[in-house]
Amino acid sequence: AFVDNVFFVVQGREEQIPLYRVASTWAQILSVVMAIPLYASISKFNLLFYWQGFLIFISSILFSIYQFWVLSFDTYMKKAKGLEYILLNVLVGFLVLIASFSVSFLPTESFLRALFIASVLMFGLNYTQSHLKNDINDKLLYQSFFICLLFFAILILFR
Repeated sequence: AFVDNVFFVVQGREEQIPLYRVASTWAQILSVVMAIPLYASISKFNLLFYWQGFLIFISSILFSIYQFWVLSFDTYMKKAKGLEYILLNVLVGFLVLIASFSVSFLPTESFLRALFIASVLMFGLNYTQSHLKNDINDKLLYQSFFICLLFFAILILFR
């Protein structure tokens, strides 16, 4: 609630305040942290894997839309509009969907699956933010790949 209050103040004043950068970072952290129990709950549903994937896909697009709303107040960031906005949100959803499908058949705990899927969500959100800042580099890609690989290894190790 505090994080959103900062964004509402920024929206009302139409200028950035010093807390904006901290709040935008916390918004991304909280989105990923909230995604973990959400994805674990969806994995627990007695649904076929493609319906679970569809629900995870939709929720990841909603997280991405929220992230775009948060980033829309940043004056140093390119504003994604129209087709670019849609494609970047669908890209995040697609990456998370592929991650969900890739671990849906592994006999493991839904919490471990959710951790891995949330790490892919974190990569997608970081990637789109870096795209809007025009700051995609090898370091970002290697770090994100390592984090996703680490959570995938934990998933495989503790099944």
